[in-house]
Amino acid sequence: MKKNMFQVLLLALCMLSSLSYGQSCKPDISQLDKITKRSTQKWVQSLDHDRQFWEGSTSEIFAVVGSYGKTHAINVELKILTPSNKQATLGQVYRGAKGNIFSFGFDKGEPITFTATEVGNTSALGGFSGLATTIVVLAAHVSDKELAAIRNTLTTKKIDAVRIILEGNVIIEREVKEDRGEEMRQKFECFYQTLDKK
Repeated sequence: MKKNMFQVLLLALCMLSSLSYGQSCKPDISQLDKITKRSTQKWVQSLDHDRQFWEGSTSEIFAVVGSYGKTHAINVELKILTPSNKQATLGQVYRGAKGNIFSFGFDKGEPITFTATEVGNTSALGGFSGLATTIVVLAAHVSDKELAAIRNTLTTKKIDAVRIILEGNVIIEREVKEDRGEEMRQKFECFYQTLDKK
């Protein structure tokens, strides 16, 4: 009787474990465009958070990998919060353009560099907070062949540094903590597993 109960508990634990892994592999953003019927799935990870870099301003860098219909892309997104009276200066300095590059360094192995094929630049004043938000997105469309070539690196090695080169040769370079690098590695792995199922 006790042996049977133990086996049932063990089976339940295994099922819970597999369910939690499956859930953690779900995209952070999943939506269907109502007009184009194009499915979007994105995995997002903060690489560097709330780092003081400009007299009261903070920034956060995100890595994003996803599928947009039949198109696949790897992005970096730079989010800057700054006092509104300095927004004009920052808006001029931090701006992305097609052809800008970004690179991921890894704990082992060579870095991977991407060229932006799509760019987003937005700025917004922040109401009561007195802070303004600047967001720069560099997106690199990646072919199936290119994805296959970098799969081993992205799914087995942790990102430990990120470098972004914007307009005017403005360079932003940050170290990535080990836990954040590991979380992004897992998200790349989930992205590839989703592609395999398709």
